[in-house]
Amino acid sequence: MRKSKKIGGLSKISLVVVFLLLLYSLETTSAQARLDVPSANLQVSNAAPIGLIRDIALKKSEETWGPGAIGNLIPLCNLNGDVVVYMIPFSIGKEQFPEYDELRSEIMSGRELRGVLRKSDLEKAKQMYRSMDHGKVSTPRNVVISNPTVPVRPPIDTVRPDGSISRRKQLEEVRDMEKFASKKAIGADEFGTIFVSATYDTFPVLAYFHYLAPYYTNFDLALERAEQLIGQGASLNTIYFLGLEGQYFEFINSRSSILLHSKSLRATTVEELKRPRSPEGRPQPQTDSILFQQRKEKRAADLMKAVALVISKQRKESP
Repeated sequence: MRKSKKIGGLSKISLVVVFLLLLYSLETTSAQARLDVPSANLQVSNAAPIGLIRDIALKKSEETWGPGAIGNLIPLCNLNGDVVVYMIPFSIGKEQFPEYDELRSEIMSGRELRGVLRKSDLEKAKQMYRSMDHGKVSTPRNVVISNPTVPVRPPIDTVRPDGSISRRKQLEEVRDMEKFASKKAIGADEFGTIFVSATYDTFPVLAYFHYLAPYYTNFDLALERAEQLIGQGASLNTIYFLGLEGQYFEFINSRSSILLHSKSLRATTVEELKRPRSPEGRPQPQTDSILFQQRKEKRAADLMKAVALVISKQRKESP
């Protein structure tokens, strides 16, 4: 029987096994950190320059949250596939927007803490909660009492004589941890998201909110759901922006496609979304006349150009 040669104490077979394990580990890590970039038709009429869109996003973000850094511009499109808005994330108080690996680590820690709390494992939840990054610690204000004869009310003792914590205190701790976990899972108070129009046809800043978009917080869950519905090999093709109705992820593979609501992950189709409906499900009547729509678009274009002039002037005046 032939014996396998040994290299440095390891057989060739052992080296092959180790190599395959390392390769599998790298593939798993890569899959976990995956974030597809959506596509859109960028060749649209009356398009605003990318530089202007970036400047507007940075200016509005700093005005809203203070100093920080913006991330990549993510194109969102209408149901015809044309870009209508750019979604731009903002990292509050940071000099550079973090990589997705770092974002996902923070999101996953919030999800994990939330899962432990749902299982009512309070001791484990407390350990996780104490070990997590809680952001900036607010400096306590000094209380000045003008009349020194008035005693300061002592804090209520929430610990019983036997050393146990009162039920009220326990509930407060659970609520604090649940709130913290929910915020951590969406990057609330650490990130913001701003939506800037891709064209001169609408107002510059369409919306903003104080947390990360579902594109960052729900992509892995949406990808998993898409592969359950249409099979393996799914990838993000487009993100549809439908205003108050939300955003929809379009996943495709070699066989099929599916649309998922970015938050609820409810499945639908483009044809279904194209049917105009009221909140009650009835067909939505057309309320804007053509003339009114043209006037509205002109006002939006004028405002967009005014913003561009202000930013250009500030650049020239700055040293």
